[in-house]
Amino acid sequence: MVSQNRPQAGDADPISWQPCHRVRPFARGWTLHRPRLGIVIVIATGMASHCAPSSTPGPDQSQSHALDADSAVHRWQLPPLPGKIAGMASHANQPRALSFDTVATQYAAARPGYPPALFDAVEELAGRALADADVLDCGAGTGIATRLLRERGARVVALEPGAGMAAELRRAEPEVPLVRGEGNRLPFAAGSFDVITYAQAWHWTDPARSVPEALRVLRPHGVLALWWNQADVRVAWVAAEEDRLAPFTRGFPTTVAELFAPFPVRVSTREITWSRRITVEEHTRNLGTHSHFVIMDPVERAELLDANHTALARLFPDGELDEPYRCGLTVVRSATTQA
Repeated sequence: MVSQNRPQAGDADPISWQPCHRVRPFARGWTLHRPRLGIVIVIATGMASHCAPSSTPGPDQSQSHALDADSAVHRWQLPPLPGKIAGMASHANQPRALSFDTVATQYAAARPGYPPALFDAVEELAGRALADADVLDCGAGTGIATRLLRERGARVVALEPGAGMAAELRRAEPEVPLVRGEGNRLPFAAGSFDVITYAQAWHWTDPARSVPEALRVLRPHGVLALWWNQADVRVAWVAAEEDRLAPFTRGFPTTVAELFAPFPVRVSTREITWSRRITVEEHTRNLGTHSHFVIMDPVERAELLDANHTALARLFPDGELDEPYRCGLTVVRSATTQA
């Protein structure tokens, strides 16, 4: 117990700060108890999470309730979160994974969304509708998939490690409960969610850690759904662009099914092809939000993207193009439960 770090409450509602016993051990800290709302918010060093309200405090993690998107918990301003995020992986990709914070506004404006057919496939492979499902959107970024999941009727909690990306998500989706953290060490008790999603994000995790964590946090019959938009290089101009930008571009596989071989799970995959009509300028801004360009020397990045823009402007003199994608979906469920 570190009373010198106790958060200061400035709210007129009845509140009390107490040590939290109902979250994972790494989330030790102070909890804000709001009896009227039935909400408990954890304030730990560098992160926020939640506990399930309980009349019998103790180290019991057998039950958990995801934050209720209708509970108004998002309306309360939490104290600043000092230090690094609890659970943030220390592997070599950490700086690159957090590089998106510097382009969060551009990311939100330029990155593509996902087609309705993707969410149809998620529901088919999950064996349930997203409507009324408790969904944890991991690596939620600026909330692109979060918003689309909510439009399907899901109750979504967003999990995002980056401060800049989380701020953009909060601005765009103020109604969504937002937790700072990452998939290798989920700050939720067992059996909290029906679906866990990673949209364009699972490659930043360590499967040896993130898969067991997902299986722990999922409810029986719950599923883990991963997907990526991948530029469709079967289209001639996309293939030419890939050649121009190589070796700076980075692709994703259409399926990651083989990475789940060591785990007791069943895996299903789908691929959805789709495209969006945008301008050459918008396409260039989209490219500029990819991590390999974000971390590049600014002069080198500008030269590379400008040269690519010039080539596209010659190819598309009206200034518009169809940006084609192959969206690879992988859905995973525990092999110990029946589909």
